Amino acid sequence: MGFSDTDAQGIVYYGRYLPYFDSARVEYHRNLGVLGMEIGGDGTEFVMRALAVEYHAPAVFDDLIEV
Repeated sequence: MGFSDTDAQGIVYYGRYLPYFDSARVEYHRNLGVLGMEIGGDGTEFVMRALAVEYHAPAVFDDLIEV
C-alpha cells in the first residue's frame, strides 16, 4: 500500500482499496486474453454491476495485499 493511500495515522483509507480491486480485475481479464474483447460476437461485455467489501483489519503503509 502506498503512502498516498494512508491517513494521518498511517492507516489505508477505505476508499483506496477499490482501485486495487479494479486493477486486479483488469489484469485477470488481460491474462485470460479477453481484455477489451466482446464475448460471443453478440456485443456481450464484462460489466461490474455491484461490489461489496468486508473489512477484517486495517492495512497500513507498505503492507502487501493479495487480491
